[in-house]
Amino acid sequence: MIYKTLLIISIITILVFSPAGMTLEVGITENIKSVSVMHNGKEVIIQRNQNVDNLINPEFAKTSRACPPFCIKQIVVAEGVKTVIELDVLNYLQNDNSVVIDSRTVAWVDKGSIPGSINLPWDVFNNTESDIFEKLLEVQFNVTVNENGYYFDAAKTLVLFCNGPWCNQSPTNILTLLELGYPADKLKWYRGGMQDWESLGLTTVTDVLIPQIDLNTKIIDLLTLPPEKSDFNIWLKRLMKTYFTWLEIEPEVKMTPDLKVVTVQHNGREVLIERNQNKDNTINPEFAKTSRPCPPKCLKPINLVTDVEIVGELEVLNYLEKMSQGDNSILVIDSRAIDWVVKGSIPGAVNIPWDILSSKESSPPIVRKLLKEQIGVSIDLNGKFSFDKAKTLVIFCNGSWCNKSHDNIITLLELGYPPTKLKWYRSGMQGWETFGLTTVNDIPMPWFGL
Repeated sequence: MIYKTLLIISIITILVFSPAGMTLEVGITENIKSVSVMHNGKEVIIQRNQNVDNLINPEFAKTSRACPPFCIKQIVVAEGVKTVIELDVLNYLQNDNSVVIDSRTVAWVDKGSIPGSINLPWDVFNNTESDIFEKLLEVQFNVTVNENGYYFDAAKTLVLFCNGPWCNQSPTNILTLLELGYPADKLKWYRGGMQDWESLGLTTVTDVLIPQIDLNTKIIDLLTLPPEKSDFNIWLKRLMKTYFTWLEIEPEVKMTPDLKVVTVQHNGREVLIERNQNKDNTINPEFAKTSRPCPPKCLKPINLVTDVEIVGELEVLNYLEKMSQGDNSILVIDSRAIDWVVKGSIPGAVNIPWDILSSKESSPPIVRKLLKEQIGVSIDLNGKFSFDKAKTLVIFCNGSWCNKSHDNIITLLELGYPPTKLKWYRSGMQGWETFGLTTVNDIPMPWFGL
């Protein structure tokens, strides 16, 4: 009997803890625990780091890279080019008619990249006058090239990424392809890049290769890069670098080349939103954790809420600025519980916890009063809602793994709220903190008691 018991325990241990049958506490979504991809001729399993105390790779914990050139990018890189997220990238990695491209230089790729991707550095990729570029289009992307030009009927879908929402390299490659005539609907931009991939603790590899045209020759070996600029320009660049180093003057960390600060009204006072200027500053430890258990903290699809626009940091700042200039038709809402809000939130936002708006911790009369007095929804004597004067709501919570803003949006849609008046800042506080943007811990919760 003892031996039978030990045998059963052994079998259970093998099934549960072996790599093939391991139960993953930190899933990708509730239904997807891991994804198998082919990488350099071998199978690689992509999953999230299972150590719930694991922190983001230090390379991606820095918040204050100088802008320019490392500026916050718009949520859309170019008209017609879809912005995608991790779940989309995983699907494209398993599709033979798509190519996932790491646009970074080799030095960055060696620190870790996405399994199943290929490396086409932006500086190599953008030498379009070289004959090898045409070979790249033909051999790697199924583009037909002849004396009459390029034909993209059978061309593959390309998914391009680089270091993160502050990185120029994948946008540069995308714009180059668009100029050549590559169809915009066959180009996808993983805006979050390695910053977001690492923040979710997803598997990385360091042996991503620049593809070969034939068995013996890599593209980079055949390519003659454009010559350096004049000796005078090189000398001047080195002199300026030496001079600023000597003065210990660091470049400014702006949001974009033309935007340094945004002034907002917050709790009756003026607050300046800017990026942290300390180049050694790292992300708030609350948002450095990569491995929150899923469920419930699972990665959310970008189209989780149909017809609701996804916005990024620059769009949120634009809404906040309009509010501070007297536009009362907008409300930025932090959907988190108060214990999270007091750790830091976005200046100018108000706190309406998801469980209040959903009636899970309130009553229908309270919700109706909230909708009427704070959000501008008209309610007649029969309880019918009218949204003609309802505000545009920009809703966020902790990040792409957070349920709360999504739940608020779903609740509002079920009430009949127009999708065009709802905006989802999907990256939330994780994305905000990644850029070292100003936070406050005195976010007001609107009074909506009876």
